[in-house]
Amino acid sequence: MMEVDMGSEGTTGLKFPFPCTAGSMRLHRRLLLVVAAVLSVTYLYTHFSTRPPYALYAELQDLELKSFIHPERSTRYVHFNNSHTGDYTSQVHDVLMSHFLATASDRVYLYEPLVWHPRKQEISLTAFLLGVTRDSVPVSFMHDVCSEEDTTHVSIHANAINQPWTVAQTTLAATARCLVVDNWSAILEYIAVHIQRADDFRSHCRSLTASRKAFTLWNTHPSLRVLHPPLDPSNATSVIEHCYPPSLRILDAIQDALERASPLVKTAYLLHDEEWNHLAIYPQIWKLEAVLKQRTRIISVVHSGMMPTRWGDGDFKVGADMEVAIKADAFVGIGYSSLSSQVVALRTAFGRSIDTVVLL
Repeated sequence: MMEVDMGSEGTTGLKFPFPCTAGSMRLHRRLLLVVAAVLSVTYLYTHFSTRPPYALYAELQDLELKSFIHPERSTRYVHFNNSHTGDYTSQVHDVLMSHFLATASDRVYLYEPLVWHPRKQEISLTAFLLGVTRDSVPVSFMHDVCSEEDTTHVSIHANAINQPWTVAQTTLAATARCLVVDNWSAILEYIAVHIQRADDFRSHCRSLTASRKAFTLWNTHPSLRVLHPPLDPSNATSVIEHCYPPSLRILDAIQDALERASPLVKTAYLLHDEEWNHLAIYPQIWKLEAVLKQRTRIISVVHSGMMPTRWGDGDFKVGADMEVAIKADAFVGIGYSSLSSQVVALRTAFGRSIDTVVLL
């Protein structure tokens, strides 16, 4: 056994209690090669043993093509131009819904293959949803059954919570032999509510009591409705009540806005300032959700924290919140918030009535 001392000038003494011989070094290299080989074989086995049966998928897709029979001229078709950008569950949902609508409208469904995004590969729909493909036609045959003269492009837009199916079936009842649905959206009517509960905003509100400032920017518009009692900038209690309102005041503002909103508004979207260091806001959101469902016609509550984001998307999340608030049937904002001010300005610019806004 030989100990190698590396403790020369400026270095720390390092001792290696193993035999430093040419034979031992070769042995170590061989061991490393064996370990690497075992790991490689294990990876390849796992990869290929769990690999989907692509040969079966190809065979099923080939059968789809061979089984296609040119139908009668009187047959009507519909193709939903879905992008299939979602996960497997979302794609299946789109397929089943599209197939149901096609059948209910007495049209043949022109279906697309599923897309397996992890491998960026199309998979035959027959492999997973055989029932949908019966009496349907692969979209690859669309040009064989639908000429350009026979094809009409449509969009389906529903503007009430109970109308999407009715509007869709009315659209698909058109006389055109072949329909391509380029866009289908059900516009849900909802109320957007901006709340801020972070400690830094509470500190900001306290500082406003000393400066005696009024509301921010567009929130000073004289036609805006402010929940009673009105703001008194010279009164510290009034400033706090409007800047950092208690839960009951938020509830009163929502009820006030609902009275002027469409009776179909049964969903509330809460814009808030949650971050990893502002997690205390969640209990307040859950409490507000429970109260809304008990005391108002609201049956569904969603909030900013439910928005799917990735690391670094914080700034985009604010923009998404604003977009949701701009399109809301009604908006409850904070008079001292610049974000609420921007929402008010953009709602006004897009022609939304200023009567649909209530400031806390």
